[in-house]
Amino acid sequence: MGYMFLAAGVGCCVWVSVYAIGVWTIMRAPRLAEVETAPRQSWPSISVVFAARDEEEEIGSAIEALLAQDYPDLEVIAVDDRSSDATGRIIDDIAKKDTRLRAVHVDALPEGWLGKVNALNRGFRDSGGDWLLFTDADVKLAPDTLKKAVIFAENNNAEHMVLFPKLLEASYMLEVAFTAFSILLMVSTKAFRIGRPGSRDYIGIGAFNMVRREALTRSEGFEWLKMEVGDDLGLGLLLRNAGAKVVFALGEMGVSLVWYRSLGQMFRGMQKNLFSSARYSYLRLVPLLALLTMFSLSPLAGFLPSAPAALGVLSALALLSSVALGLASRGLFVSRVTPYFLGPAGFLLVTLMIANSGLMCALRGGIDWRGTLYPLEALRKGQRVKL
Repeated sequence: MGYMFLAAGVGCCVWVSVYAIGVWTIMRAPRLAEVETAPRQSWPSISVVFAARDEEEEIGSAIEALLAQDYPDLEVIAVDDRSSDATGRIIDDIAKKDTRLRAVHVDALPEGWLGKVNALNRGFRDSGGDWLLFTDADVKLAPDTLKKAVIFAENNNAEHMVLFPKLLEASYMLEVAFTAFSILLMVSTKAFRIGRPGSRDYIGIGAFNMVRREALTRSEGFEWLKMEVGDDLGLGLLLRNAGAKVVFALGEMGVSLVWYRSLGQMFRGMQKNLFSSARYSYLRLVPLLALLTMFSLSPLAGFLPSAPAALGVLSALALLSSVALGLASRGLFVSRVTPYFLGPAGFLLVTLMIANSGLMCALRGGIDWRGTLYPLEALRKGQRVKL
């Protein structure tokens, strides 16, 4: 029992540190809402690029929302990635009515490429903007988001602008899991150091990765990321290696999305991503799951009847740090405050998602992403992001 309580004490100390970093990151992070826009004679051109596959129910409204941006020099590149439904036809119909929309159709997947990465590469090749915004079809942007993002990036001499989105229409337990996942992302990418002089840290978020064309052109390009499941973070790494300066801000309602509607959907959706956290290695997966489980449960150990008084104090501090982060984050990432208070449950859910991702990868011999199976060995060779 002594060793167990010692491990729990260490876990509580790590917990407090992680949540302190989270609070520090949020308190210091710029907010898109604070950026002021003003009339100007000219704006750089922007190409918004996103991939869609079998999304006939949502694709129309997603494109219309992008075309509603209050930005004077805008083109939208909608890449239909081998859809078997009416997605491609809907894109073509809208493109006939609005010349700012360009339809790109991918009929076959090149060997050795992930579908989404290939689609983004096709969109990039067909775009003409000075800036490129890589986003997802389900992301909603406020009408002035692009103007504010350009102003913020230019004011900071940045070539890569990342905005953290707000989650909409999520169930309570989904918010519990999402808050834990967000904390892990912010801490593992050292988001609090992004943009500081001399920093080599990087970040990327699929909802809003805005890149200066010149920076992407001088990089190794999407070819370097062709088998990277975490393509959003991979884009950040690609640009970091090319010497691009990155800035990071909180999008709030300027960038929002319905990521998943239920916890079950998140479990299924994250099957393709989370085994990469163990670098597709089962020898790494087992200790990773053990450490995450210990970390998740450590704040509760101090409340066991036989726990030392010192551990009880550490457990209380760990849970109070969760409350502090919830209060600091209210309204920024999710609609409720209390999901942050259930940190142990959130991290256990993420741990189970990682285990499920590894299990499904073992059963299938790779990951199944939108109907295409990508072999495990190819994923290992193509992995670039190794946090």
